[in-house]
Amino acid sequence: MKVEPLETVLIRRTQTDEAALLNFLADAIEQVVNIGTHFIKWEADRGGATIEKTPLIMLYRHNLEMGDAISILLRSSSIEPCKAVLRSILETSLQIEYLLKDPETRGFCYMVCHHNKMIKQFKRLVGNSPEQKDYLNQLKNKSYRNISANDFSLPDAQNNVDRLYMLVNSKDYQVYQSEYLRTSTQKDDNGKKNKNPEWYSLFGGPKSCIELAENLKKRIFMNLCIARFPLLYMGLI
Repeated sequence: MKVEPLETVLIRRTQTDEAALLNFLADAIEQVVNIGTHFIKWEADRGGATIEKTPLIMLYRHNLEMGDAISILLRSSSIEPCKAVLRSILETSLQIEYLLKDPETRGFCYMVCHHNKMIKQFKRLVGNSPEQKDYLNQLKNKSYRNISANDFSLPDAQNNVDRLYMLVNSKDYQVYQSEYLRTSTQKDDNGKKNKNPEWYSLFGGPKSCIELAENLKKRIFMNLCIARFPLLYMGLI
């Protein structure tokens, strides 16, 4: 037996006049996303995926995926979840603009932070590694009792760690890896180290999304977003 939603809790507009408008908007967004996929191919074909281009393509592709998600949500009349996706698009758009002001240096900053993040993730998947044991203990302290190292072990994890270590310590990355390590050991006003710095914070860059918006002279726009959707930005205020 099909159960209908309780409309006082959840309203679906798929069978109303509003559905046509939502589908029209979804179609428009989908078309923009489709055009964006060609932009990525054109840019990638124009000289290859260099260090400067790779982060730009990754960030732009993320926005295309988020835009595609909004079109899907609109067709299902899921309006509220779109707001969270829009926040992701906004923050990524700020990163793209910041990146384009110095593509080479900031491209390397993006990649070195990305690679170090992957190193930390792969270390958790190395069987019996200190990182894996620490992670399992954290999970068990959160009541995940029925887990074991076998649940978080990957045969090639150590090879991936070694490969990424070689990359971030190579000649091309040396300056940026040193800056990443320096930034990750700095302490904030509360005396805590920023173990996972944002890529744009390297070389004295903005330390948060709010500071990034200020750097790009978009703080007023960010303030409008915070005022309109305060719950989505509680972590930034």
